[in-house]
Amino acid sequence: MLMKRFVLCLALGIASCAALAQFPFGPLPLLPPEVALDSISAVTIGTQGTQARVRLSVRNPNGIDLPVDSLDYAITLDGRHFSTGTLARPVRLKANAVTPVDVDVVADLNILGNALDRAMRNGGMPYEIDGDVLVAGGLRLPYHRRGEFDPLRGLLR
Repeated sequence: MLMKRFVLCLALGIASCAALAQFPFGPLPLLPPEVALDSISAVTIGTQGTQARVRLSVRNPNGIDLPVDSLDYAITLDGRHFSTGTLARPVRLKANAVTPVDVDVVADLNILGNALDRAMRNGGMPYEIDGDVLVAGGLRLPYHRRGEFDPLRGLLR
């Protein structure tokens, strides 16, 4: 009987070690980063659209740094699709901190102009951003945020 318990404990221990080897951050589940729209700056305006730089504020609510391989995003301004894309290079999100992340996007000038006009009249622009953060090691953490963007603070830099 004692031998059966020993073998069972040994098997469970080996299975636990195998699971930890596949998940480098330990057995605790990670909270997804909190991604918010911080600013939009026009870079170039042309007939094909507006190339803009979008700054995202990415807060890591976890007690450990997160090495991020990619960050996918879809941004909606004032209920209309603004941009979709992926972060161009990996980034490290510091534990319990906010990391600014810049992404270059191509967007429709009409959508940006209409959203700015409404925001100037109403004092804010509703936005949504969602996507996935791919942490090194293959862990995918989805995120979603709905908020109000202040164009005087961010859009007119």
